[in-house]
Amino acid sequence: MGSQISEQHRAAAEEIREHLVTLRGGAPFLSPVDAGLLLMWLDQDEPVSRILAALERAAEARRRRPSRIPLGLKHARAHLKKIPRICSTPNPNHHISDRPPLADLCESLARLGADHPEGLALNELAADLYSVAPGSEEQIIREALGHIREFLNTRWSTLAAQEREQLINSAKESLSTRTGQTDAPTLELLALEQARLVHNLAFPQLTADALWKALQ
Repeated sequence: MGSQISEQHRAAAEEIREHLVTLRGGAPFLSPVDAGLLLMWLDQDEPVSRILAALERAAEARRRRPSRIPLGLKHARAHLKKIPRICSTPNPNHHISDRPPLADLCESLARLGADHPEGLALNELAADLYSVAPGSEEQIIREALGHIREFLNTRWSTLAAQEREQLINSAKESLSTRTGQTDAPTLELLALEQARLVHNLAFPQLTADALWKALQ
């Protein structure tokens, strides 16, 4: 993005880029097409949390019906139209309650962590989410997703090499059957994306949609 982009737009773009990479793996940058689309959305004051939710929905749709083109912001466009507007003002009920806005989700994660192989990491995530302060749905979801990205990325990076390779090879076999012939470099990117999605699915409650529902 050019030098005339505001700091607010730069911060939002970095957040969205990080979310895209968490979903698909691969190159840590936006294509020129995606960068232009993102700038248009930000100029139109599209809430970041809605863009993140649309990316997640696009990724899930591609998991069920794989594409030959790696995941990008353009794939989120159709999903963005279907996501309700998220409240940009603080919920007064959050301020009068003595419980943090994501307390129920945190308690659910803590229970899950009691007998889970990754119990320590889950408890740390629950503590991070418990510390998210009352505010607008937009503020809460964006801050919470930052913690969730860190959790999911750490899980992936600390996988044993053999386990990661198994996930990617399994994805390659499935993609070869479902999408037909694809050049090797693109197949690598698509397989990594599918492997990341399968890996993230172990915790379906850690999505923008799930956070939005937790706030209702």
